[in-house]
Amino acid sequence: RQLENKMPEKNYLALERTDLAIDRTLLAYLRTSLTIVVVGVSSIKFFNSPFAVIFGWILILAAIVLSIFGIKRCSGLRNKNNGKIKT
Repeated sequence: RQLENKMPEKNYLALERTDLAIDRTLLAYLRTSLTIVVVGVSSIKFFNSPFAVIFGWILILAAIVLSIFGIKRCSGLRNKNNGKIKT
């Protein structure tokens, strides 16, 4: 990446750390969503009660919503961060 306004090296490195933190945050959102999907599918497959099936589908939908939220949030943070440095 190139410095946009000849910013000090310290600030540039801080922006790089922020960029890496955004990546970790996105991965955490996706990991959590995947875990919730696994719990939902397990609930549907292993338990025969109607409550477990409904609960499983609710968990799957919640995981989809969480992953979309995480992607939007992290892409917004990335755009905000990329406004400060030029790629």
